[in-house]
Amino acid sequence: MEDSGLRRLWKGSEFENLTRADRRIVFKLSRIVFTYLIPIIPLCTIGDGAVSILRLYNPDELLQFASETDSNYTWRAGKVRNQLGMRITYLTGIPASST
Repeated sequence: MEDSGLRRLWKGSEFENLTRADRRIVFKLSRIVFTYLIPIIPLCTIGDGAVSILRLYNPDELLQFASETDSNYTWRAGKVRNQLGMRITYLTGIPASST
């Protein structure tokens, strides 16, 4: 008999804590900024990087895109290594001579 009374008391106090929790927390802009906004920045950066990697083109595809334009340019595409050893894909257009 006493055991069921303790359970009701415990469940009642937990329910009361849940319903009054929003009244006990003091609203502060700094709490929202540091709890929600700042942790989102790395997630957005990771997502942007992942999408950018999916959009990479090889030199042949870049030349195909460039050749489909109506321009008087000579196009060159390739890959070079930078100072850190990473391969960089490039596309350059040089105006064709009009003579």
